[in-house]
Amino acid sequence: MTTPHQLLLQTIIEEAKGQKVDALCTKLLDPATTESRQRVILDCLKTINKTAALNPLEQFRTLKLAKNKEVASRAEEVILALGGLALVAEPEELRSGKIKSYRNPNEEYAEYILIPGGSYLYSVTEKVEHTENLFVAKYPVTNKLYRTFIVSLQSTAPVKSQFTAELTRIAEENFWGPGFGDYLREGKNDLAALLRSKYDEDRKFGGE
Repeated sequence: MTTPHQLLLQTIIEEAKGQKVDALCTKLLDPATTESRQRVILDCLKTINKTAALNPLEQFRTLKLAKNKEVASRAEEVILALGGLALVAEPEELRSGKIKSYRNPNEEYAEYILIPGGSYLYSVTEKVEHTENLFVAKYPVTNKLYRTFIVSLQSTAPVKSQFTAELTRIAEENFWGPGFGDYLREGKNDLAALLRSKYDEDRKFGGE
């Protein structure tokens, strides 16, 4: 949560001349810096918006100096805002559930968070069912992100073939009912057209 003091500080920084990040970065890399000061420094670095902060920010990440997960997540957001690269998780790490969140490089590094798998009693069949680990987007999908996804379906990139293979597997397993398989077969030659939002040209939904 942004406090009035933080907003005031950011306003002062925005209006200041000759903005420099050296002192802020030095303080950020000091292990003695408190959690609250780490948050304020990160917000200030994002406001100043200078790529000179990228190397210190990446050191902050590598050395794991963030006092908690919230600060670490905020540091990732600032790194991305300044044009840096996000940490990309390996498939084995995702399957193991050892990491709690990751940035998806195919969705402009949108953050996904872990919903741990487990067992539950399915009320319809009254049988115990098991679910695997699942990663869900932390924030709602924007028009901009969804359009990026549609563009990827028009390419010949590996992500398209992987996505098509996964959809085919789901259809074959009848996971979403027989209707999904029929729907997929109708548009398998043009997935982008099949999955594009019908509201995409609607002015009310025309923003990013």
